[in-house]
Parts: sequence; structure tokens; C-alpha cells
Amino acid sequence: MSKVCISIIVPTFRDGELAEKNLQALCDIPEIEVIVVDAEKAGRANRAYQMNLGASQAQGDLFVFLHADTKVNPDDLIELAHLMNQRSEWVGGAFQFALDQDHWKARLVEWGVRLREWFFNLPYGDQMIFVRRSIFHEIGG
Repeated sequence: MSKVCISIIVPTFRDGELAEKNLQALCDIPEIEVIVVDAEKAGRANRAYQMNLGASQAQGDLFVFLHADTKVNPDDLIELAHLMNQRSEWVGGAFQFALDQDHWKARLVEWGVRLREWFFNLPYGDQMIFVRRSIFHEIGG
């Protein structure tokens, strides 16, 4: 992989520094571009608008949408890109939600998120939602 193949799009609202801190390791990988769309600079505090704005500037074949406080392992992203290239029938998905805490309340929140996914098929932005560029544009963003 030598060209940009993964575009990470992060909608932020006064948490751009947090996004930069969490995604710094990804900025040095040539196959990955990081696009942070700050609501104040974009003129609208609307995640969908910010995500679409970021996608309009993205160069990758795979779009990854994250919240600013989400931590991602660069190797996992590269592996995801490889898997998506091998499985043309996959259009997108989300990673499992997990909190970086040992408290029982964290497990309760994780359980609630899994129920939300199971019943409503709605992942959170904290789960690293990903979709092929072509599918994203095909469905209108």
C-alpha cells in the first residue's frame, strides 16, 4: 500500500486537541489520512454535516469515522484495510465498544451498548464505524 487507502474522519466540538492526541500515531503512516472537522470552524455543530464535510475531502477507499476520544491501534486499521480488500462483499461495519476502565459500571455501559446494537443495529461513533468510499457516496453520505 503506497497511496492513501484509509481516511479517518473525526467530527469534533471543542475537543480537537483530544483527537490530535489520540490519533497522533496514525499521522505518520502514509496509507492513512486523518481529517478532523471542527464544528466551530465548519460553522455547524452537527456530526452528520461534519462527517459528510470530512468525507468530501477524503482520498481513501475506506472511510473510518471516530469520536475524538476513541483510541485506535494503527496495525488494526491496516489489517482492516487488507480484510476489506479481500472481502468485496463487505460494505462496512463497526468495532466492538469497550471502555478503558476496570470498574463494573464500565461493563454495564458496554453491555448496554451491545443491547443497543443488537436491538436497533445502531453502533456508536466510539466504535470506529467504517464504510467503503463507494458505498458511502452511493447511499448519499
